[in-house]
Formats: sequence, C-alpha cells, structure tokens
Amino acid sequence: ADDDEGGPDGDEDEGHHDGEVDIPDGGGRGRIPLFFLRTRRMVKMGGIILEDVLVPKWPYVKMYCGTVLFVILLPMLLVASVLFYAVGNPIAGCQERGDVESDCASYSWWVIFLGIRQLLTLSLAMATEIVVVDILALRTKLFLRVLGPYITLLAVQARGWPFAVTYWSLWNFVTLYGNRRFSEHWLYWQRYVSMMNADNPAGLVVHSDTYERVLIAAVVFGAAVGLKRGWLALYLGKNSVQHYGPELEKLMRKMLLVAEVARLSEEIRDETYTDIVAPMSPAGGFDFDALRRRRGRSNSTDADDDNDIDSQPEARTSAAPASLGAESDRTSDNISRIRKNTLDGTPGVSTATGLTHSTYGDGDTAAEEAMASRPRLDKQSRAFLHLGTTAKIKLTELVGEWEEPEITTASSNKNITIQEVLQFRQAVMCLDNRFPFSAAFGPARTRVACIELAQAVFEDLLLRTRDQQRPQKLDGAGGAGDLLPFETLSLITLRPNGELDEAMARRLIRLFRPDRNGNVSALDFVKSIDKVYKALRTQRAAIANSSQIDRAFEQIVNVLFYFVLWLVTFTILKLNPMALFLSLSGFILSFAFLFGAAASKYFEGILLVLVRRPYDIGDRVAVSNPQNDTSPNGSSTWFVEGVGLFVTTARFATTNEVATYSNGSLATMRIINAMRSPKATVYIYLKFAVDISFDRVMMFKSVIEKFVKDRPRQWLAFSAFRSTRVEADLGFIEYVVVVQHLESWQNIGPILTSKADLASYCLEVQKKLDMRYMSPPMPVNLAMVKSNDLSQEPSSFETDEAGQGRAEAVPNLGILGDMFVNPEQKKIR
Repeated sequence: ADDDEGGPDGDEDEGHHDGEVDIPDGGGRGRIPLFFLRTRRMVKMGGIILEDVLVPKWPYVKMYCGTVLFVILLPMLLVASVLFYAVGNPIAGCQERGDVESDCASYSWWVIFLGIRQLLTLSLAMATEIVVVDILALRTKLFLRVLGPYITLLAVQARGWPFAVTYWSLWNFVTLYGNRRFSEHWLYWQRYVSMMNADNPAGLVVHSDTYERVLIAAVVFGAAVGLKRGWLALYLGKNSVQHYGPELEKLMRKMLLVAEVARLSEEIRDETYTDIVAPMSPAGGFDFDALRRRRGRSNSTDADDDNDIDSQPEARTSAAPASLGAESDRTSDNISRIRKNTLDGTPGVSTATGLTHSTYGDGDTAAEEAMASRPRLDKQSRAFLHLGTTAKIKLTELVGEWEEPEITTASSNKNITIQEVLQFRQAVMCLDNRFPFSAAFGPARTRVACIELAQAVFEDLLLRTRDQQRPQKLDGAGGAGDLLPFETLSLITLRPNGELDEAMARRLIRLFRPDRNGNVSALDFVKSIDKVYKALRTQRAAIANSSQIDRAFEQIVNVLFYFVLWLVTFTILKLNPMALFLSLSGFILSFAFLFGAAASKYFEGILLVLVRRPYDIGDRVAVSNPQNDTSPNGSSTWFVEGVGLFVTTARFATTNEVATYSNGSLATMRIINAMRSPKATVYIYLKFAVDISFDRVMMFKSVIEKFVKDRPRQWLAFSAFRSTRVEADLGFIEYVVVVQHLESWQNIGPILTSKADLASYCLEVQKKLDMRYMSPPMPVNLAMVKSNDLSQEPSSFETDEAGQGRAEAVPNLGILGDMFVNPEQKKIR
C-alpha cells in the first residue's frame, strides 16, 4: 500500500487518492483506503450477482408485475371503490350470524384484504425467495458460513411453493396480524381516502383465533414440506454416494491419468514442431519471442472454455502449433513430413528428446536461456526429461511383477457428510463435460471421436522416439505396427525431485497394461482409453437411471408424509380428522381382506427395490433358486431394462427376448449381479494319462502360466493348477487350470474368447508334449433283437458275420419289411 500511495513520508495533496484520509501519526495509514477498496469490491461483486440473477428473470418479473397490476390490483381496487362509495359499504355476514356490527368487516375491506394486501404479501414472499435462495444461498458464502451447510441445503430444497407459502404466512404475521391499526389498514394515517383508513370497518378479522390458526397451519405445512425435501435429498444423495461413490472415484482417477497423458503428448508435440517452425535467434538458439508473436498463442490452452471450437476429432491433429499468415502452408507441409517420418521410423529432422547442445546450436547456451523463457512453462518440459537409473529399475520391477488383485469393500456404516454429497454431484457434472479427458485430449462426445483422438495422442507420443529404432509388432493382419515404450508414459509419474511415484505408476500400469517388455501397441493404447470412455458413459447412465428408483421411493414417502401432514393441519385448524377416518374405515377394511396377499407381495417388492437394491438398470443378472447351487461355468443372464415399484423389465442376453418380473416374486430368489461381481474366474479341465510323469506335468504348467502372464490385457492372474480326480481304473488324472480374467462377467464376450484361446493352446501343448489322454475303446453290441415269429431264421446280418461271402449272403429285405408292418387300422362304424 505504501508503494502505491507514495510512502508515508511523501508529500501528497489532499484527496490525491480516492477515499484516503490523512492520520497525523501515520499509524493507521492505509486502513481507510483498504476499507474503501473492500467496499468497492463488495459492491462490484454485488452488482455482478444481481446482474446474474435479475437479468435472466427480468422478462418474467415484468410479465408478473404487469399481470398483477392490470389484471388483479386495479380491478380489485375498482370493485372495492364501487362497494364503498356507490353501494353504501355493506357489512359482510353480521345479519346471518347475529354478531355485533362492529365485530364484522365490510365487503370492500374483504376485497382489499384478499385481492390487494394478500397479493402484495405473496409478492414479498416471492421476492424474499429470490434474495435468500438465489442470491445468499447459491451465490454467496455468507449463508453457508452463518447457518451451516444443512440449513443452506434445506433452504435450497424448499425453493418453490413450500418457501412461498411459509414466507407468505410470515409476512402476514408481520403486516396483517394483530390488534394494531397498521394490520387493519396500511394507510390508517391518512384522511384523504376513507376506504383505506379506520372509516372502513375491519372487524376482528386480523386478530381472530381462526385467522391465527390458518397462518400457523400454513407455516407448518410449508416448513414441513421443505424439511421433507431437504431430508429426502440428503438421504438419496448419501445413498448415491455410498452406492456409486467408490466406482466413480476409481473412474475419476483413470480420467485424470488419461488427461495427464494427453498433456504429455501435447508437450511432446509442441517441442517437436517447435524444432521445425521456430525461427532461429542471432545467438544460434530459438527465438521464442518471434515464435510467440507469430503464433499468437494463448497461455490458457488447458482451460475448459465453452468458446472453444467444437469441431471434428481431426482438429486436434491439425491444431498442432502452426504459424499464422503466409507460412501456414509451409508449416502444414512440415507437420505432414514429421507424421510420415514418425510412421516410417526414419529420422527426418533433428531430435528434441534432450537438452543437448547439438540440438540447438554449436555449443551455445542461448537456446537453454530461450527455453527458460518459453511461454506456458515455468519449469523444464517433460518432453526433454528422461528417467534416471533408479526410476528405470523401479519401473521395470513394477512392469515385471505380478500383482494379485485386491478386492476392497466400502464400509456401509461410514458417515457420509453433506460435503461429500456436493463433491459427488460436482464429479457427476464432470462426466457430462464435452472435454472429459481435458482440453488437451479434445472433445470426446462420441466413442468414434474418442478413438480418433486417442490415435492422435498415440502418434504424438511416438514423436519423442522418432529418431530411435522403435520395436515393431506384427498385427493381426500381418502388418507391422509401432510400439510405444512405457517409459514415455511413465514421465507423468515423476515427482518434482525426479523420483518415481510408485502408486501413480501402478495405476498407470493397470490402465494401459504394457507387455512384459514394457511396450504398448497402438491398438492396446486405444483400447485402454476406449475402456475408460465406455466406463464413463456406463457410470453416467447408471447414475441417471437410478433416478427412477429415487422417484419411486419419493412417491411412497409422499403418500405417507402428506397423510400425516394433513392430519396435523386439521388438528391445528380444530377440525376432527378421526370422524372422516372412521366413516371410511369399513370401506378400507373390506379392501384390506381383498388385497391382503397382493399388498404383502407389493411390500416385499418395495423392500427389494429400495432397501436391498440387488441391481441397477443396465446390469447383467442371473435369477436362480437359492436352494440350488449355481454352475461354475456361469449362469444364463438377463439385462435389466427398467425398474419400477411393481415390476422389473429384463432382456434375455442370449436371444434378446424381453420379459417382466414382479418384484415380489424376485424377493425370495438368488440374484447374481455380473456388474457388481469381481473379475471373472475361469476353469479349464484337462485329462492326462496316468503314465505321464510329474515333471512333464510341471513343464506343462510352466508353459501355460507363461502363456497367461504374457497376455496382461486378457488375464489378471494364474490362480491355480491342481488335480481334481484320480481315476486309475480309467487310466487318467483330471487337472484344472484356474485363471482370473481382466473383465467381469458383465462383459462376457472377451471372457469366452480368451477362454477358448487358452483351451486351444492347452490342447496344442498336450499334443507337443505327447500328453493327450486317449480313452480306451468301449465294447459295442451290434446284434439285432429277433422277433418271435422269425426266431428260427437267421438274419442277414448274422449270416454276414458268420463268414459267408457278401455275394452269397444277400439280405432279405422282405423280412425287414415284415418287421415294420403298419398296424391294422380299426374299423370305424
């Protein structure tokens, strides 16, 4: 503050700085300008908030004010004037009830009270809602700091008619209730309009017991509905966090890893193309100032701006740092040449994989100084980093080790706070973002766009090793494909001190599943990102579809809640609800006997859907009798299409037939959920001859185990290899191979394909090691059963077996015909 104001000892004219006041000792100097600065900032923020709130609502506010003024207020005022001045201001209701005329109000007063004053208090309640909810609760932190998160949540959930009814009654208590002249007539102090002062009789309405009870009932009704909404929102939010929170947390970590990989590819691409299109400075290095002027690039490339161009997925590749103006065509040619050199594996330009003098000039350090001033980077780019020896050793160990899967279950007794519910909702909003993997990856709105963008990221990552001899891999079509060293991906796991973040490296390995040599192919890279994209969309659809169950639960709560609330309201109004209930008790009792069994089943179905919740929409489930064991090879499954209070709609996974189940009938059944099940465990049974040596069996095991571990993108673990049956009489020993697949039974197609490949490979290994078990031939009796009337004559087949020649033993086809004579038909009279 002293620097801005010229220091405490500087000579300044009075009023030189706005809002500054001189203090003789200088001890408090700077406080008053700071106060005015904060005040101005608060006023500015208040203006922004008011503009944010009122500008969208202004058309509705003008329409509401016009409707209220010209449709309701002015006609009511005209009617009241006619009643007061032209008709003689008659009194309402005193003649019928026999009350004293001074205790009754006039008709004109009732018109003003109901048609004008009540409408104005209702408008005050609606304005209060805008101030309290839309401004204080949702756009400032004052409400949250003073009243806490729970009161803030209740206020937000009560928005609408519950809030309006509650504050309407409160404003009536303040302005229209009590034995006061202001409550009877708002313009009691003036003498010009007699209709608006004490000359117009108001009676005992505003301080009567009935009016007080009506206001209390309205406050209780609105506040109770608001509390119900807040409790229901918090309860359902906690259930969603408990049900979907762990999976969503894992998904968000994978999305962050993909985003980091996309940012790394962007840095590598920037450094590679900078090596081509950046002008040279006179000192021999890159002139980054000229490059920055020529590009006109912004420093906020990672911001998720809604004004970004949402174009084709190819825009990410063509959006590589290209110069503007006349050099754009030359830059495009350079980019195309680099792409071609990358795919061909031939070095076309100088490398940018390290900070070496040969890259930037003849031993000059000007390039390093230019890199220090590179825009957007306050530290060395990861494109120039290399793993140290220790980090490489740790990474090799992580890639080479075989980690058993861990199954962790979240505690259902965890106390979920409202902050966690709000964080869960924010995370769900991130799933709806058009840049789910950050702006560096690109707009991945569809699966096709995500796949194309993943291919572009892979190509950018390959630019880092374009001058090296990359390993090649034969794809399924017989062509060659480049392999990306996992060392490049692991650059995102480096800490600022150069050490390897092992936890992050493990998550990266689980995501991309490199082979045992530490390489990732283009197909595996795209499949990994596509798997995260499909999990993202599936999770978002599951959360959205769970709202059906939440709405069903809310309907049940509303029925019970409003029944009790109306009983309380009638009690406040001194109405006896038991008389009405007793009059309907006989009718209700007769229906209770009629629908007793159905109601019991319906209640069981409600408990199944709302409490047990064995499935969600989109899950693959299998229904079976709990008294019977399930098949170890899997069960016949159904896809859940819809869930309601009464029925569940499912589709048979094999034939796509759609069926419906009553929820009550499913309450006593065993329901296997493939989506919630862990990784699938597969069993393959083999038979070896008893004369096979144990060493050969162990050799077979080692070969199969190596086959499984060489496919980390299919199999998660080689669980067991053991004998299950020893049949010495039949001459075989049965073994079982137990392996765990990377997928769960929800995605059964890859599991069956991998199981078939493994079973075929086991058969081929058995052939190579001469371990196939050949079952002994079983005796077969080919003799035909003789009929009674042909017992003395040998059949042609027996004659042939006796050794006679085929020419001499000609079968008698007539005998065969007699054996199959049609039965005599019965005579029909």
